Amino acid sequence: MVKNHTLMIKRIITFLIILHSSIIAQNAPNLELIDLDGVTHNLYDYLDEGKSVLLDFFIVNCIPCEEGAGYQDALYENYGPEGTDQLQIISLEVYNNSNSIVQETTTNWGITNPVVNIDAIPEAYTPFVPFYPTYIMVCPNRSMTIITDFNQPLTILEWEIAMNNCNCGMNYTDVTILEPEIIHCQDYVFANLNIGNVGSNYIDNIDIEVYVDSTFHSSIEW
Repeated sequence: MVKNHTLMIKRIITFLIILHSSIIAQNAPNLELIDLDGVTHNLYDYLDEGKSVLLDFFIVNCIPCEEGAGYQDALYENYGPEGTDQLQIISLEVYNNSNSIVQETTTNWGITNPVVNIDAIPEAYTPFVPFYPTYIMVCPNRSMTIITDFNQPLTILEWEIAMNNCNCGMNYTDVTILEPEIIHCQDYVFANLNIGNVGSNYIDNIDIEVYVDSTFHSSIEW
């Protein structure tokens, strides 16, 4: 669930916010894959280390796959080995393309996580991949959340929800603010906020605290 809200005040910038969403869980089969750099990745090994794994099923001529790549890379930067190290992302190109084509495509898209090139969807995962891209977040307990297609900002919220569920179970509160758009117009600032609940607990209302030049200005109950 995403809402859009517009504020008009002089030089704002700090907000505190909250909302609601849900996820689905299934059991994940194991995978052992060799990426384009020759490195072997075993899904269950990552899970046994306590990491969540995001499997990104894509094909090179898929526009939504390309649109999602930059956001996915930001997720990997924040939570992958160079971030909190609680998430591994593995991208799987599953349509009989050469390694050179897949490497060129993923480089152009800005994908920095491991990329695997295989001729088809692994048989055990065929029932779970109806479209491209399909993202499957696998928790350390082997449960998984299936997210089909890329629809910003909803897919980003779903990634966060799935990670939260892996880490916290079904009783937590969290919120994401997606790409605030701040427009300066003479003496005023217009702030458009996309806010999404990425926790499992329902929130009745939202308080937004507004600061002007680091000084508290006002509180808005939404």
